[in-house]
Amino acid sequence: MGGPGSGRHIGVRKRRVESCLALDVSELRRMGALASGAAGTLTWDRDGGAVASVGFRIDTTGLLLTYDVHDGEVTRAVEQRVELSSVAAHFGGARTYFVCPGAACARRVVALYFCRGLFRCRHCHGLAYESQREDVTRRARRRADKLRAQLGWPHWRMLTSQLAGRPNGRWRTTFHRQMRSVIVADAKADAAYVEWCRRLANRIGRRIVRTRTSQP
Repeated sequence: MGGPGSGRHIGVRKRRVESCLALDVSELRRMGALASGAAGTLTWDRDGGAVASVGFRIDTTGLLLTYDVHDGEVTRAVEQRVELSSVAAHFGGARTYFVCPGAACARRVVALYFCRGLFRCRHCHGLAYESQREDVTRRARRRADKLRAQLGWPHWRMLTSQLAGRPNGRWRTTFHRQMRSVIVADAKADAAYVEWCRRLANRIGRRIVRTRTSQP
């Protein structure tokens, strides 16, 4: 019998964002790949080895991507142009976005995903985040673990209070605010676990009753 969060996922069976190669505009900016005239090759690694590479070049019209798509024994070269859009930030400077090249889309997005031989936004590809497939128990547990990781604390354990000390260099007011968030997240994860136990006990009880009533 599985634990809390196991079993059937909630929601539609869409391909996940996490399973696709992602082109992130923030990473390109940090690499200097969005500067005028920049060119080179982007490589995605997995398990210590390269799994894909895409050539890129910045020109007056935006970002030009070049790569090969393998369809069985046939390989075709693809050139895909992605427009860039700059939006003024509230405190000065500007934010750069991709303009999704999908037909009738043109959304400003920070990431494009490779699927079916093309880079598009997640809406065009119909992608879903892994968190969208989580039930209440798993979502609460992930939230608690995320907040605990910010403080360097161990992962949430059901119905167990595990509060550690303040990390070195952390402001006291910041630490107290984060600790309150951890306590709230732990309480929600505990409540979700207790509710899962209650539903499980009810299912077992109904099964026992059905078994007894079916016996001669």
